[in-house]
Amino acid sequence: MAMPTAKAAFIFPSEENFSAFRDACTDRMHATYADFAAAITPKVETLRSQGIDIVIIDPDPKHMRKWCLKRFGTVDSNSRAKYAAFIASRDERGAEPH
Repeated sequence: MAMPTAKAAFIFPSEENFSAFRDACTDRMHATYADFAAAITPKVETLRSQGIDIVIIDPDPKHMRKWCLKRFGTVDSNSRAKYAAFIASRDERGAEPH
């Protein structure tokens, strides 16, 4: 029996979506999309090189903010990570957003 592939979901907004994403967050966020991409891309590539299947989530900032605030009271890196896992799982199952 084959072992399941390890997966990790990352929030990675599009450049067009970045400003709204940054505004939705309650913690410190990179000032520009270029800075954000420069910080996140090496992490994604390192995990990929280790054989981890990466799911990139371009979030709807309003939905992400509402979801995170409802469940965790904040839109920080921890709640965004949980949101990314939720969206990746939902998309894998083909379910509608909650």
